[in-house]
Amino acid sequence: IRDVAVTGVQTCALPISKGFLEKTTKRENKLAFNEVFHFSKWVLLSYFATVIASRLDIFLISRYRGQEQVGIYSAALQLSLLLPLLIGSMTTVLLPLVSKYNKKAEFISYIKKYIAAAVAIIIVCIPILVASPFLIKLIFGSKYDDSILIFQILFIAYLPSIIANPISLIVFSINKPKSLTIINYFQLALAVTLNVLLIP
Repeated sequence: IRDVAVTGVQTCALPISKGFLEKTTKRENKLAFNEVFHFSKWVLLSYFATVIASRLDIFLISRYRGQEQVGIYSAALQLSLLLPLLIGSMTTVLLPLVSKYNKKAEFISYIKKYIAAAVAIIIVCIPILVASPFLIKLIFGSKYDDSILIFQILFIAYLPSIIANPISLIVFSINKPKSLTIINYFQLALAVTLNVLLIP
């Protein structure tokens, strides 16, 4: 108990910045709120676009091709979603790091280092692509053989995102989320058009 108490006193005695207890003005609060709001609204709009795009394929396959094809596609999609999970984890880890950068040289160094790491990750993922016929038969059974080619196509389609997504974090670091939102809605429009044309 004594040791815990001493540790608590030592922690409380750590240096605190002079302005820690200073009250902010209404103007400062308003400026902070406006900055957070305008940044967050673009992030929220991007989220809507990506969520719609990610569910669009299942909805349209169901509409144009029927439930049997949805089942075959869904099996392939479940396995291929390992890559988006990996990409999301990398993005979560890298975002605080990239947020600290504010110089061109830092961004260039980050891009070079990350591209090298991303290429290594892609090379490591290739055996999964090669082993996909065995994996799908093992997990879902031979009745899902038609899912193999779909999985391979989806898997290859996700690979560029391993490079693109973490690099796109620079947009947030330079406080330009609007640019990324515009790109997301362009991707959504393209996805709707191609799905409607190609799925039938």
